[in-house]
Amino acid sequence: SQKLERLAQLAKRSSMFDDPAQEVAELSAVIKQDITALNTAIAELQNHAARNASNKQGADHSVTVVDTLKTRLMGATKAFKEVLTVRQENVKNQNNRRSMFSNSSAANAARPNPFARGDGNFPRLAAPGMGGEGG
Repeated sequence: SQKLERLAQLAKRSSMFDDPAQEVAELSAVIKQDITALNTAIAELQNHAARNASNKQGADHSVTVVDTLKTRLMGATKAFKEVLTVRQENVKNQNNRRSMFSNSSAANAARPNPFARGDGNFPRLAAPGMGGEGG
């Protein structure tokens, strides 16, 4: 739960300059492993409960416990998928912003400088009365 909360915090970040991609990837991998291990443990518990059900009340209790664990794990898995979706949207938005800025930078670089003279040099500015061009 704490890992999922931490991942949710990281996934919500939308800054282009402080992207925790490495930590998100590591935490996602750990959470996936945890979910897989919990699924396996629940399946083993379910098998164990089915084999060792000595009376109806005990069997019913085991089924209830296993069902509760399955429900909680499904909820955590759903939350994990939602966090990954948020992260994916934020990454997509970051990439769109990057391309927008890089495209506008490229367009600006291709545009001629309005302050440059025809030869590409900037005109010299001289203080009034000091001589020089235009002064």
